[in-house]
Amino acid sequence: MATGAEAADDGRRPDGSGRRLQQARRSPEALASKVPAWIGFAAAGATVCAGLWVSLHYCLVAWKADPDMFVTVALWRGVREHGLGFLRTWTYTQDNWLLSLLPISSLFYATVGATPRVAALTGWTFFVASVGLTAWLTARLVAWRAAVIVACVLLFANYHTLGHIGFLGYPISHNVSMAWGLVVLLLSASGIERRATGRALQRGRFSSSTPCPTRGPAPRSGSRW
Repeated sequence: MATGAEAADDGRRPDGSGRRLQQARRSPEALASKVPAWIGFAAAGATVCAGLWVSLHYCLVAWKADPDMFVTVALWRGVREHGLGFLRTWTYTQDNWLLSLLPISSLFYATVGATPRVAALTGWTFFVASVGLTAWLTARLVAWRAAVIVACVLLFANYHTLGHIGFLGYPISHNVSMAWGLVVLLLSASGIERRATGRALQRGRFSSSTPCPTRGPAPRSGSRW
């Protein structure tokens, strides 16, 4: 074992190896490896919970019941009382959200109740779903640590982004379209990974099953080959 004097002399080596060793010990990777894993999980969980609370508070403050939200409630009540034929009696706009939004909002109303607060909460739910899908896609393409960082950053969107400028917390917006688009991207990434894995396995089986070709006798000097 090196003495204190020898350890001090390591930093003054001519080749600089001692200094590089000290810098490596102080690097973020080395320091992160000394931190217990549960501290990182606890910090990430606390940050995610704080982001969920902040975004929920912003959505409830920014959005109240309005005629656009009432459309989903009226359609759900009409279908519940008169059946699916009620949908043919409604005059729709171009952005009717009939297939992308109404089935999900109707599930919320049937489970919790058709109230203005529940109608406003559906927008926050779509926002959280988009954040979760984005983090999941990041984990599939990059790493889980990057996914946690992305989720923590997106959950702290400011009031104007969730409110009347960005509309990310509004229940009747293209936020639900973005969530469906992220689902398609995740399915596409999964399909590409499975196809690539299948091809790799097939190549491995083919290379292991076919014997290595052996070289034949050397051609004569007078032959064509």
